[in-house]
Amino acid sequence: MTGWVAAQWNPAVRARFQALLAALAERFDGRLFAVNLPETSVDLDTRKGNAGFTCDVYSEAEKDTLGAARRAFQRTRVVQYVSFLPCE
Repeated sequence: MTGWVAAQWNPAVRARFQALLAALAERFDGRLFAVNLPETSVDLDTRKGNAGFTCDVYSEAEKDTLGAARRAFQRTRVVQYVSFLPCE
């Protein structure tokens, strides 16, 4: 793996990240032009501590987080570059 990515496929990590988005929205919604979520393209070595990762779980987790961001940020645009999902 080159670089780092939040383990959105891990439900506990995803819940914390979504809670962070909600807290940021509470404070800054409408005061920002946009919030940019991380790009979906990742290169993971599933042999190195990425327990629970599957292509389907990752894709669903990304959709879930995007939905949570849209629900949290009512007046601020939410942007995510969706490209090269794993296993495509």
